[in-house]
Amino acid sequence: MSLPDADDSLTVRQEGRNVRATAGRLNFLFRDSDRDTIANLYARLAAQARAYFAPRWGSYHATNIGASAFRDLIQEVTLHWMYFFVNNGKPVEISDADWEHPQTRRIIQAVVERDLLPASEQAAELCAHLMGVSQEEYLRWRDGDQWLLSIW
Repeated sequence: MSLPDADDSLTVRQEGRNVRATAGRLNFLFRDSDRDTIANLYARLAAQARAYFAPRWGSYHATNIGASAFRDLIQEVTLHWMYFFVNNGKPVEISDADWEHPQTRRIIQAVVERDLLPASEQAAELCAHLMGVSQEEYLRWRDGDQWLLSIW
């Protein structure tokens, strides 16, 4: 089922006691869930994500990601946090702290670098803008994050 009034072609289907949500390259399985609950939750939270990130995306006037990549960003951050909360049995409420979390930053970076040259000046400027931080702060975070991930 594609969600009505959504431009992101999300498919949500019941698989026994679980629900699978797919869109493009994304595939999330929500344990012990109901299709309508997950579909409605996604619609609400994707709208919240768009409201949070769209002003940053729309106000960036240098090389930017296109509408399709922005849709991918919204899908991925929304489904990521839904998956985290639902599968850990927590109430699903995404806060500004979640949108600013390092995992959200990793998703932003991945989406931007699929559209722009990875680790380029343009990608760094856009990532910083979408994250709401200075380019210097983004580069410090990126270097620290790469170091952290390399030791695992």
